[in-house]
Amino acid sequence: MQIGRDGTQALALFRGSPPDAGLLDIDIPGVSGYEVARQIRRTGAGRAHAVLIAVTGRTASLETSAEMFDAGFDCYVPIPWIS
Repeated sequence: MQIGRDGTQALALFRGSPPDAGLLDIDIPGVSGYEVARQIRRTGAGRAHAVLIAVTGRTASLETSAEMFDAGFDCYVPIPWIS
């Protein structure tokens, strides 16, 4: 397993040693998870066909879902907030 600490590192990992799947926080520092997914899908960085899973603490909504799928994510996992 490889771990990138920000969007730039995530893209470098996909280009250097492409995984079959990636978990991406959509609010990662630097280049957002949305943009990482777009670049992977658009430029073929690494494995353009890799399964991309968005991980988010955002409230699930149709707008959020549509934005994730439009960016190129295959699915997303909401992180529940505990109050």
